[in-house]
Amino acid sequence: MQTSNAVVTEPLNAMPLNAVSSISLPIFGPNATHAVFERMEGVENPPLIHRGRASTEPPPRLPSKLPPPGNLHLRILLGKHISHGRVGVVYEASVSSKDSSPDAASYALPPLVAKISRHKHCEDLEHEFYYYEELESLQGVVVPRCYGLFQTRVRHGLSVIPPELEEDAHKDNPGPTDAGFVPAPAEPAPKMIAGIVSVMLLERLGGHLPVGKPLPEGT
Repeated sequence: MQTSNAVVTEPLNAMPLNAVSSISLPIFGPNATHAVFERMEGVENPPLIHRGRASTEPPPRLPSKLPPPGNLHLRILLGKHISHGRVGVVYEASVSSKDSSPDAASYALPPLVAKISRHKHCEDLEHEFYYYEELESLQGVVVPRCYGLFQTRVRHGLSVIPPELEEDAHKDNPGPTDAGFVPAPAEPAPKMIAGIVSVMLLERLGGHLPVGKPLPEGT
């Protein structure tokens, strides 16, 4: 009778959206090591004013189905530059298991990206994160999963972005297209100076869907 030496492992549970209370990223500059970013709540935008009156009140937020907030810490490593805009710069992100909370290894995470605020744009990410909280029930279905907004204060002369990734952001910045569209001038990738830095941790999605063409099977 043959026996198998294979080890059967239980499938990992998906990490709850509120399981992470803090993250850390390497910091670049003189005598720098890493910085810890604490989880923050989203901030609602002020109501729209139309003809001197506030617009209609939005419907109430659906009750959350998340478990009680967790206390996990994740060490985040930045990878390739993906995109940038007025508010922030987006990079591939991965988790260093040896520098994270041991319990984090019991959860499954999808591929991730980190959206890092530009200088003086932290509040924009606070408002953006608020709407991810509003759309909790749709995360992982029609909007990406968002694992939190995290903030810290970085002193003058230090940077959250590795110098080589700052260079990549400039290289990846497209010039005018054949159609004549000129993108807004890109600021340098956020070499943060004396102020608050926000990082939003998101599920990474695929490329752009084709417009005017049938979608691939299973999309």
